[in-house]
Formats: sequence, C-alpha cells, structure tokens
Amino acid sequence: MTNFEQAGLGKSPFHLLGINDLGRASGTCSYCGHPIRYEYRILSADGRKSTIGSECIRSDWQPWAREAISSLATMKRAAKRRRLRDRAAVACQIVEKYGQRYATQPHPNEYFASQGRTYRDYLLYILGRPNFYADTTISALVAMIERETIEVRQ
Repeated sequence: MTNFEQAGLGKSPFHLLGINDLGRASGTCSYCGHPIRYEYRILSADGRKSTIGSECIRSDWQPWAREAISSLATMKRAAKRRRLRDRAAVACQIVEKYGQRYATQPHPNEYFASQGRTYRDYLLYILGRPNFYADTTISALVAMIERETIEVRQ
C-alpha cells in the first residue's frame, strides 16, 4: 500500500494527468495540506483526482512519480529557454534600431576586428544565442541604450 493510498487519495496505480505552475505558493496539497506552487494533478485507479505538491510527489517513488518530476524539470528548462530567447529577440531588435552607432566601433576580438567586423556584429552574434552570457549582455546593452536615450533627451 502506497503513502497516497493510506492518505485516502484512491487506489494504486496513480497516473499523472498534468503539472500546473501557479507562479507562487497559492495551491494546497491534497496529501499534506501545505501550500504549493507546482500542482501535480494525479488520477487513481478508482477515478479519484487529487492535487499533490512536489515534495509529496518525491516521497512516493513510484514510476509515475519519477515521470512527474522529470516532466517538471523539462517544463522549467523549456520556460527558461523561452525567456532567454524572447529577451535575445528584443535585444536584437534594439541593436537593429540603434545599431548604427555600434557599426563604427571595432569588434572586441582583435582577429575579427582585423577582418573588418564591428561591435554591432559582435552584439548580434552574442544576442542570437540564448545563454547566460547573452542574458548578461542584453541587460548591459539595454541599460546602456537607456542611459544614452536619457542623455539625448536632456
């Protein structure tokens, strides 16, 4: 008998119906009653639906629970990639709009600068790759452009 059966959530085997990210701890776990952010919706063999938190899912190491934890990790990675891609796209638009001022500056790498590449080429290259460095460069670029825009207005 599993922990969830003992708690009255239905009979084994349980199946994962889906995962919902509430954005903050605003849900309640059917198993322990604690506030939860990630709702794991499960279905028991006798048709009972329940909402379980991530810590309680980890406590029941059945095959479906391992699948649920793996699904959440995949969902988080995909969301992070989407955020980085969106920020990189915005930054690329900014470079396209304001990029002429960077087209006259040399590339920061001497080899590429000797080939005639510019700082604008460097920014487009870095910003086109959604990773930590692109995220840092985007933040710095946006801050620099905002400062320059404020200085021009004054």
